[in-house]
Amino acid sequence: GDGRHHYFGFIKMLNQQPPKVYPLVDVSDSMPWPDTALLKNSSWFGALYYKIIPGESATGTKVYTLLGWAGKNNMITQKVIDILYFDDQDMVHFGSKLFPDFQGGNMTRIIFRFSATTTMSLKYQKQAIQNQKNWNSKKRVFEYTMAEPQMIVFDRMVPLEPQLAGQFQFYVAAGDVCDGFLFNKNVWNYMGEIDFRNKK
Repeated sequence: GDGRHHYFGFIKMLNQQPPKVYPLVDVSDSMPWPDTALLKNSSWFGALYYKIIPGESATGTKVYTLLGWAGKNNMITQKVIDILYFDDQDMVHFGSKLFPDFQGGNMTRIIFRFSATTTMSLKYQKQAIQNQKNWNSKKRVFEYTMAEPQMIVFDRMVPLEPQLAGQFQFYVAAGDVCDGFLFNKNVWNYMGEIDFRNKK
């Protein structure tokens, strides 16, 4: 009745005989610090995932970056970037500090909170960015080279008024600016002010 969502799921390990099943237990309603928590399948930040991005950590561990939608209540909705990986015993882990230059580098997942009456774009796609800046002494100008890597691009969410900062039921997309994460050297590097319109 109050618009809250509860998520269910499981992970089936096909490399084990017989295959082992790990149920996902959503405890997001009672989680005090979900942005920095290191979680397991028994203490999951529940979400409806729509994109899984495979990668590798600095130690060579296979990691999966998950993009998901996580409805909260009638006033606030959420989108999340989470990390999934398995240890040497094939145990399930959620969350990892793979965002070193975003808000102090302590985040184990990125949770965007905003008004339930608005929408937010969170996508993984090719994105044209400036790759390098070189000085052309003959023309006396800087020349830029462009690259089109796959990256996570998202709307920057801002309060309707500055005095409403931290009251996420009043957060909407800025509309004129987007940000992103580029996977490089085994971490997600934050990139501000991406031109979201320039994709082909």
